[in-house]
Amino acid sequence: MRRPSPLLQSSGDTPPHAPWAWMVGGLLCGALCTTLWMAPARWLASGVAQITADRLQLQAPQGSIWHGSAQWVLGAGKDSGISETLSLPGRMGWAWQLGWAAGPTVGVTLHPDCCRRAPITLQVGWNNGKPRLTVHEIAETDSLRIPAKLLTALGAPWNSLQLNGTIAFSGSTLQLPLQPSKVLWDGRWQLDILNLESSISTLRPLGSYRISSDGSTSNQVQINTLNGALLIEGQGQFVSNRLRFRGYAEAAPGNEDALNNLLNIIGRRQGPRTLLQIG
Repeated sequence: MRRPSPLLQSSGDTPPHAPWAWMVGGLLCGALCTTLWMAPARWLASGVAQITADRLQLQAPQGSIWHGSAQWVLGAGKDSGISETLSLPGRMGWAWQLGWAAGPTVGVTLHPDCCRRAPITLQVGWNNGKPRLTVHEIAETDSLRIPAKLLTALGAPWNSLQLNGTIAFSGSTLQLPLQPSKVLWDGRWQLDILNLESSISTLRPLGSYRISSDGSTSNQVQINTLNGALLIEGQGQFVSNRLRFRGYAEAAPGNEDALNNLLNIIGRRQGPRTLLQIG
C-alpha cells in the first residue's frame, strides 16, 4: 500500500520542534518585557534631550523609565542661541500608568519637590479616534509655582528683561486635543505672575498680573493687573494655532519717570501708553 505524500498530511499535525520554538519565543518576549520594565531612567533622559534638542534636560536621573526622578534643567538647546541654563529647585519625580477609558490611556503623575505640595496628573487618551491631553484640576489654593526667572530660558525677549518673581498656575480639569493644526481647550485656567521684577527697572516690584481664560470655545485669553505701578491690560485669542494679542502698558500716576525706560523697551509708545502686540 502506497504511503501518503507528506504534503497531504493533516494541517493539525505539529512538527516536533514547535514546542521548543514557542518556548524560546516566550523566553525572549519575557526578557524583552522585563528589560523594558526595568529600563533605567537615563534612557528616558536621553530620549527627552533628543526630542527637545536639549532644551529640556533630565540630569542626575534615578530609578527607571516608569518610576524615577531627575533634576529638570531648561535652556541651552541646540541651535537655540541660549547659553544660560536654569534648573527647577529640587527634583521632579514621575510615575507612568497605562489604562483604558473608552480606549487606551497613558498617564503620568509628576511629583515636584519645589513647586506644589500635591502631585500633578496628566493623561493622554483617545476621543473619537483622536488623542487628547487631560490635565487634572490644580486648585488655586495649591497652585503650581515656579520662579519667573525660568522664562529666561525661552530666549528673546525674556532673556533681556531678566525677570524675577513667581508664576502660579491653577485651573479646572483641562482637556486639549493633540492636533498640530488647532489649539482648542476645554476648561478654565489662570496664570498669576506675582511680585514681578525686571533688571532694566529700578522700581521693584513692578506689580502682579493675571493671565486667564474662562474656558469659552473662542479660546480667548486676557491679562489684568492685580496690583502695582506698571499697569497692563489686554486680551487675545488663538487663531489657526497662533496667539493674537492686543493690549497696553502704562505707569500708574506718580511712577512715570521710574518706568519710562521699561515702557520704551517692551513695545511701541503712543503717548503715555505702550502698545503690546503679538501676531
